[in-house]
Amino acid sequence: MGTQGQSAVVLVPAALVASPLSSIFGFSSVCGILIALLAGQIAVGQRKLWLPRRLSAIRVPRRWLERGIAALDAPAQFLDRMTHKRLRFLVSPPLERFMAALACLGGFAMPFLEVVPMSSSIIGSFVALMMLAILTRDGLVAMAAVLPPLLILAWFVF
Repeated sequence: MGTQGQSAVVLVPAALVASPLSSIFGFSSVCGILIALLAGQIAVGQRKLWLPRRLSAIRVPRRWLERGIAALDAPAQFLDRMTHKRLRFLVSPPLERFMAALACLGGFAMPFLEVVPMSSSIIGSFVALMMLAILTRDGLVAMAAVLPPLLILAWFVF
């Protein structure tokens, strides 16, 4: 599958938690744990993503899948126009693993942010941007995704 394919898998729960769905109690926790599980595997360099048997056994009706793909067509075309392969060294293996580790930490933080409605959406947005950067090999998107969380972390630490 490769890192780009794996990042597309992590992008799904990250984009969902960045949406207003995160206001549903428990939704952010489930997505956060899933993000942490999947992004952690990317961070350690696992070539094949592992999912719990119960999750990997879920079957989606073909009609639902076709509707979902049709609904995502316009946003995908927009992202294709906006992203380009630039600053590729920022999305090369050592740094892409660093972004995956940051995404994993963000996923672990989401269950603790459950008490503040929609606060997980901020982390979900940054995780989605990180995964989009890896998927499209766009270093400029990677900078936009990584710099704000690092600055916030530095502010708390120092």
